[in-house]
Amino acid sequence: MASESGWLVLVVDDDADHLLMLEALLEAGGYSVITATSCAEGRAHLMSRRIDALVADYSLGDGTASDLLRDLGERRPRVALVLSGFDANEDIARTLEAGFDAHLVKPTSIDLLRELLAEGLRKSESGICLAAGLSSRDPRVITGPGGVADDAETTEALTALPPPVGDLTSDVVVLDEVPAAVADGERMIRD
Repeated sequence: MASESGWLVLVVDDDADHLLMLEALLEAGGYSVITATSCAEGRAHLMSRRIDALVADYSLGDGTASDLLRDLGERRPRVALVLSGFDANEDIARTLEAGFDAHLVKPTSIDLLRELLAEGLRKSESGICLAAGLSSRDPRVITGPGGVADDAETTEALTALPPPVGDLTSDVVVLDEVPAAVADGERMIRD
């Protein structure tokens, strides 16, 4: 992916290892990255400087990704993405209603995350419209208001996911089949 030098991305995740990995991978893609390990710390960054993009885990120790966007007004980043293990329809609806541009379900390839960031950052500040066709290329991408997925596309994308095996409340979810991206050796972001 071409360097997106100059774009400031805030990554918020309460898992220190995941946060460090995302920071390194996004910096390798040319982004300037700052990190936060809590909702409060993330909000402080959002209120103190202009952030171009936000990538946040949904569940944070002291709140949720939705709390990060609440009442930001002009301080809202140009692109706001949730990267979460939560994939229930209610979870996705909640993040999209909160104003996120897309809800990505883990595992997600770093290349897809970078593509969504780059695409969103190229759009005007007046409204994000992620590139047409992204949701059809990767069913883990559910786009939000102003995005490309409508209810039928969202439903289709969700039903295209392979069913998990085991307890969905555990830290690890095992899929019946290996996603094509993994089989092709693509780097994946995991919980």
